[in-house]
Amino acid sequence: VSQSRYGDFLKAKAIYKNILAAHPDNADALHLLGLCEIQLGEVSTGLALIELSLEKNPYLREAYENLISVCLHSNNLGIAEQVLSKLAPGAPKDAPVLLYQGVLAKRAQDYETAVNRFLEYGHVAPLSGYSHLLHLSELYEIMQRPIDAGAALEQALLRAPDSVEIKDRLAKFFTTTGNYTGALNLLAELAALKETAKDFVNYAVSLIHL
Repeated sequence: VSQSRYGDFLKAKAIYKNILAAHPDNADALHLLGLCEIQLGEVSTGLALIELSLEKNPYLREAYENLISVCLHSNNLGIAEQVLSKLAPGAPKDAPVLLYQGVLAKRAQDYETAVNRFLEYGHVAPLSGYSHLLHLSELYEIMQRPIDAGAALEQALLRAPDSVEIKDRLAKFFTTTGNYTGALNLLAELAALKETAKDFVNYAVSLIHL
């Protein structure tokens, strides 16, 4: 696994294949080999290996979560829903389950369900990151609830005060809602970051001329 972390997926793949040559039913090796295949671009092969690992060990929680994540990333929503249906009954209020349910509902344009799942996630995992808040902000904008959208972004910024991504989103949100002072204040902070100064200064200038 340490080799995988260093990006040497080809060597890791060879190691897991050697393990499976001696122990073909090793669910952990199947799961990790599947992840290597995905990192090497063989998504369908990787998915099949992770699914096989779950056949060998239906209680391999990490494999469920990785399988769902890969399916969502590759837009295989049908497989993601099937895997989630197997995971959810045993842990209906489990934080990752709620997060995945929210993402799937959002992709299916079931916005009310998505909002409810992300809100539940926030209650179940109050010390979690901010990804669910970014989802909520996007959903509230779609649902034309700008006050809630802004509040979600501001909550996200409280959790990650140094996040360029959140400051950028919030600055753009302030711009679209006419809060130019708030937008310029955030852009001033962003412009202080050397690698993004040019882009954000140009953006600030464009705001001044609105």
